[in-house]
Amino acid sequence: MYYIGTKAECQAYNNEVTQGSNYDMVNCLRWADIVEHKDGVLFAIKAHPDFPSELTQLEQFTEDWFDAE
Repeated sequence: MYYIGTKAECQAYNNEVTQGSNYDMVNCLRWADIVEHKDGVLFAIKAHPDFPSELTQLEQFTEDWFDAE
């Protein structure tokens, strides 16, 4: 599952999970990579099971998230 929102919202969630999980900053700099929708407006980040969020949930990416190759 993923959460979708603005880039700032996804970055804030990433920071919350990274700090709250006490990741070893030498081996893991952040919880997850942020994925940008092809429209440049929406962003998504992998949901962490221990950190719920009010962001919109997305079960899986649909084909409209990425450009056809």
